[in-house]
Amino acid sequence: MVRRNNIRGTLAGFWSPEHTTSLNIPGYHFHFLADDHSSGGHVLDVQAAELQVELDLQSNLRLALPQTKEFLEADLSGDIAATLHTAESKPKD
Repeated sequence: MVRRNNIRGTLAGFWSPEHTTSLNIPGYHFHFLADDHSSGGHVLDVQAAELQVELDLQSNLRLALPQTKEFLEADLSGDIAATLHTAESKPKD
């Protein structure tokens, strides 16, 4: 986990309902990209002194899947709940 202070950039995210678990992470999911592209990635926590918020309500989701041999033959049947929980949880201090 990397902490950044005094950085300007764009925070982009979306909210998915609980019933979309097989396609998305339910709840809010955010990523950050610094204005100078020096830093970015998954966001677990954020504090900001100044924000500009823009919202865009969408009811459609377009999913484009690869057509490669590796993807088409991949075993994706496993339960990824534990992996997602680890990725979406803040480390304990």
